[in-house]
Amino acid sequence: MLDMRSHGESDGNKICIGYKEWLDVKAIIKHIKDKPLYNNVPVIVFGVSMGGATAINATGEIADIDGLISLSAFSSWEDVFYDNMKTSVPKIFAKICKPFVSLVTYLKFGTDSRTIMPKKEIEKLENRPALLMHSKDDSQVPFRSFETIIEHAPLHVEIFIRKGDIHFITEDFVNPEEDKEYADKIIQFINKVNANTLTFTRISDITI
Repeated sequence: MLDMRSHGESDGNKICIGYKEWLDVKAIIKHIKDKPLYNNVPVIVFGVSMGGATAINATGEIADIDGLISLSAFSSWEDVFYDNMKTSVPKIFAKICKPFVSLVTYLKFGTDSRTIMPKKEIEKLENRPALLMHSKDDSQVPFRSFETIIEHAPLHVEIFIRKGDIHFITEDFVNPEEDKEYADKIIQFINKVNANTLTFTRISDITI
């Protein structure tokens, strides 16, 4: 289980909203692949919220990732900023501000902010399996982000949509096995990737 930069026990004092965190995933995958025990074992990344966005970005950038599970990911930081802003201010004002959000993001994170974002990285999935989840009335990452990612995703990508505002998809994220519908969907997907053995790297922007 990976603590991304500035999370948990990892070093750092700046959260990069998914633009740099994929490098943390790359480091841990190298660590896994360097162990002879895991030479031929598939790697699935699993993330929620910013971790879900990071999981998609990492999958697009890292060929050694064999499968993807992403929950409540934003399509880009600019998109989620705009979608949330227009719920509290006139839409025209939010639209005017959006280019400035992109500019600030570029100045803060460099060229990565122009190229590394889930709605672009999902296009690099190729034939690798992926499961994307979102709740219809998510108040943190609006459902429009999910729709945007799906619009750019290959047709084989599996989706799972929940009613209501359930950002973590399951009401009991600490004990997900208690949510049979959710747990069964995850297990079925994992079994499709490999029925026997796998390495499961979980990326989260919360500490459990």
